Amino acid sequence: MIDLKSVSHKYKDRAVLNEMSYHFEVGKTYYISGKSGCGKSTLGMILSGLLEPSEGDVTLKGQSAVMFQNPDLQFCMDTVYRELIFVLENKNVDIMVMDSLIDDVLKSVNATHLKHQKLVTLSGGEKQRIALASAFLMDTSILILDEPFASLDQSASQELLELLNTYRKHKQITLIVIDHLHHYYDSMIDVYLKIVDGNLCEGLDDDVVESVINVSPQYCEKAVLNYENVSISYNDRAVVSHANFTINSGECVALVGDSGSGKSSLLRILLKLVKYDGNVWLDTANLKKYRGKMGYLFQNPRDQFLFASVYDEIYKTCFDESLTKECLKSLNLWEHRDESPFNLSQGQQRRLALGIVFVTQAPIMVLDEPTFGQDRNSAIVIMNMIAQHCSKNHSTVIFTSHDPWIVDNYATRVIRIGEIQHES
Repeated sequence: MIDLKSVSHKYKDRAVLNEMSYHFEVGKTYYISGKSGCGKSTLGMILSGLLEPSEGDVTLKGQSAVMFQNPDLQFCMDTVYRELIFVLENKNVDIMVMDSLIDDVLKSVNATHLKHQKLVTLSGGEKQRIALASAFLMDTSILILDEPFASLDQSASQELLELLNTYRKHKQITLIVIDHLHHYYDSMIDVYLKIVDGNLCEGLDDDVVESVINVSPQYCEKAVLNYENVSISYNDRAVVSHANFTINSGECVALVGDSGSGKSSLLRILLKLVKYDGNVWLDTANLKKYRGKMGYLFQNPRDQFLFASVYDEIYKTCFDESLTKECLKSLNLWEHRDESPFNLSQGQQRRLALGIVFVTQAPIMVLDEPTFGQDRNSAIVIMNMIAQHCSKNHSTVIFTSHDPWIVDNYATRVIRIGEIQHES
């Protein structure tokens, strides 16, 4: 059971939650929605006891476990096995039963093959599986999930949802889900809530009001990016085998595939962060000798922040005051310009990181999950901006996504990792 009484929270002078009061009943499943930046993740942190509100009282009866929107924030160890051992050690579990508990939970989330892998080598979807396994091992009466399946493909999401539903019924836990995609959870939700003006009220967030901008990029047959027989392995685990594909100038190409299929790894090659076999060519130059400009959006936007304020992240990339103001206003971040990037919501951080890519004005933009953590309305705004930027500047865009709606509406071509077949 969780009771909120007149809970408010601020980041400096910016109010996020405003005298929020609500009673979460034992054994029920709650779904919380709201616009990006409305305070959903902040509320999740307060409900879990990890963040003390600026004002008000929180009464929590029982223990809680939380699965963050960004699983990297909750990992403490270097490998999957050590991470799960760490969870059990904190619960004072008998060392003689630890291995069997770990084997059981990894089997339940279909991650047995990841047991001895380093966490940094896992895909976003694989990390979310391990984060969910950690939450299950905590064996608490309250489980809070912040966009738990944002990095998973639909089949993997459905698989883990069925597991979560079984776990919820068996343990009779209180489950609080924070997400933008309610249709995943409709069969298990008891109460729908949304955050409006810093308060909780019943119901779902409003429907989409933005329209898709159908901008056709001006592309030609000139190849700007070419993967030749590229293979990637982490330790002895093959991630990508003999990938061959070409991306032409001006295209907006979606890289899709199952969770863990190697989409992000193929992109990180371009930053020379991943070892690979084969050849990658950029503008007829081998990647190892390429010195041209490229804009890159990390799957975790926090990985690319360098400065103390939102304003400086943009300005110190382009050194143009007018462009900085225009960019931040278009991303609805101008009012946050003096804040630390790390105090923004996950969705706002994603938009800021995308703004950094935009102002580089690079001819090639590489975007790893550009709409991760966004509600549908914000996702459309972002993809409209990408489409317009691509058309106006004759840029080439390659992006990954697990959202088929985004892919269908914005990609000029789809490359499916695992099949490596091209579809218009």
